[in-house]
Amino acid sequence: MDLYDFPELYDALRAADHETQALIREVLAEVFPGGVRSVMDPACGPGNWLAPFAAPGVRLAGNDLSARMVALARAKLPDAEILHGDMRDLRFETGPFDVALEAAGTACMLREANDFEALLAAVERHVRPGGLVLLTIFFPEPDQEAPRPRVIYELGPVDVRPRGRGWITYETIAWSDATRHERMRRTVRQQGVDGAPPALVDEFDLRIWRGADLLDAVARTRHLSAWRAWRLADNQPCALDDLAGETLVALRRA
Repeated sequence: MDLYDFPELYDALRAADHETQALIREVLAEVFPGGVRSVMDPACGPGNWLAPFAAPGVRLAGNDLSARMVALARAKLPDAEILHGDMRDLRFETGPFDVALEAAGTACMLREANDFEALLAAVERHVRPGGLVLLTIFFPEPDQEAPRPRVIYELGPVDVRPRGRGWITYETIAWSDATRHERMRRTVRQQGVDGAPPALVDEFDLRIWRGADLLDAVARTRHLSAWRAWRLADNQPCALDDLAGETLVALRRA
C-alpha cells in the first residue's frame, strides 16, 4: 500500500505546481501561437496535469496503470478520453495530439532504457507532425555522490478533498552509479482522509539519466528530436549538452 492507492490524497499532494505550469504555457505559446487544441498525458494519474488545460474546444486524453486513478481522472475530466493501460503501449482513439505532456517525472520510474524507449515510441505514434513532447527527466545533480539519506522535498499541510489534510516528504536514501538508479523514500502523513492510514511509507527507484544517453534514446526514434530544455529548480533554459537535476525536456515531432 502506498500513496498511489489513494487518488484523492495523491491529487492534493502531487498537484501541478504553478511555476512549472507557467513555464509549460510559455513553451506552448511559442510553438502554438494560435493556442493548443489537444493535450495527452501518457501517465496521467488523477488528471492533475491535464486539468489546467480543460477549456472549450481543447481535446484532452490521459492514460494510467491504476484503475483508481483512471476513475478519479474520468470524474474530474468527463469529456476527456481517459484509458486504463500501460504508458509503453498507448491506445488512444482521439489523437493525434498537439502535445504529449508527462510533467510528473513518472517516465523516470521506468528503470530500464528499453522501457523508456518503448514510451517514446508509444508517444510518438500519438503526436501529430509539428507537435511537442514534454517530459520531466532527472539528470545527475552536482552533489550526486553526497552522503545519504537526505530530504530533498517537503510539502504540507495541504487540504485534501472532500476533507482532510496531508503532508509529504521525499528522501534520497541510496545511489548506484553502476545502474544509474536512485533509491527514494516517500513518507506521507494524513488526517481525516477516509480509508487512508495515518502514515504511508514506500520506496522506489528513480532512473537518473546521463544527458548523452537520453539524447541517444531520442535519436533512435523515427520522428522525434531533442529541441530544448529547462532546469526546473529555477525554470531557466539549459543547453542540451549540459543537463543536470530535474529538467523539463522538449522533443519535437517531425
